Amino acid sequence: MKTVGYEEIRERVRLENVIDPVRESFKSYSAGKANIPAVQHLEMPTCRSGALHIKTGHVEPFPFCLVKVASTFPENTREVPSKPSINGVIVVFSTYDGEPLAILEDRAWITQVRTAGAGAVAAELLGRPGSRTLSVVGAGTQARLQTRGLLHVCPDIERILVWGRTPANVDRYVEEIGAAYPGVELAAAETVEEVAREADILVTTTYSTQPLVQGDWLREGVLVIGMGADAVHKLELDPACLADMDRVIVDSRSQNVKMAEIGCGIRSGFFGADRIDAEIGELLLAGGAGRRSDEERIVCKLTGVAVQEIFVCEFLLKELGIVH
Repeated sequence: MKTVGYEEIRERVRLENVIDPVRESFKSYSAGKANIPAVQHLEMPTCRSGALHIKTGHVEPFPFCLVKVASTFPENTREVPSKPSINGVIVVFSTYDGEPLAILEDRAWITQVRTAGAGAVAAELLGRPGSRTLSVVGAGTQARLQTRGLLHVCPDIERILVWGRTPANVDRYVEEIGAAYPGVELAAAETVEEVAREADILVTTTYSTQPLVQGDWLREGVLVIGMGADAVHKLELDPACLADMDRVIVDSRSQNVKMAEIGCGIRSGFFGADRIDAEIGELLLAGGAGRRSDEERIVCKLTGVAVQEIFVCEFLLKELGIVH
């Protein structure tokens, strides 16, 4: 069994490498080719609001299956010096004889980068052509990765607005993104409302348990990619506002009817499970454009599906010569 360290994984698994595998993972999931059991969540609100998440899965005809264990401790980013809020490890097993093939000590890098890849796929599919303003709620690692992913697939973006609770994170976001994209206008906003009202594409990347974005802030033609809320108790978007959107697209129906804003909206009686119009994979398999008009307002809700790790790990394991 091979142990692969963080530095090697970080070098081989780059954002630009994962967008295509993540796109294929959406298709596989919606086509029913992925065997993905329900996610196990261990929530620990008395332990600095920490949580442990366990995901497993297998996709035919890949010769491996995997188990991912990831921890989330959002208070880590507020420490001095700051520590990563997400950590984890992936264990890969042979589907021929069950032998452990590899331990990927990725510190949740694969999770982070595939999440950004999912946002990029959603923006490419559902964003209004010629979108100019990207607004980002949250300013941590995932906010920076989402920004890089969206700029990779949305070449017309010329302005970025960012809001974050932690000033040090906002400063780092502005410094890193400003240096990487000097031709893009970049500004930090004082309120979520300010970034939401200006957005052509709005990405939410926080750990919030209370709604941050109201529906009447969202203008015609906007695409909202909500990816920070990935558990039952997390909320970034006001669940009531989803009832007024032209369409709601998700990564997984089965997860979203229980989790986050859609699950909350169903339990609160704002709408039923039919509020979900389609999965991303269904739209990709249909082969047409995801957006039906420049005017429609779309929410794309991402809760994260283990099939994405599987496709990214297949890329990595081939790079390492562990599978063929």
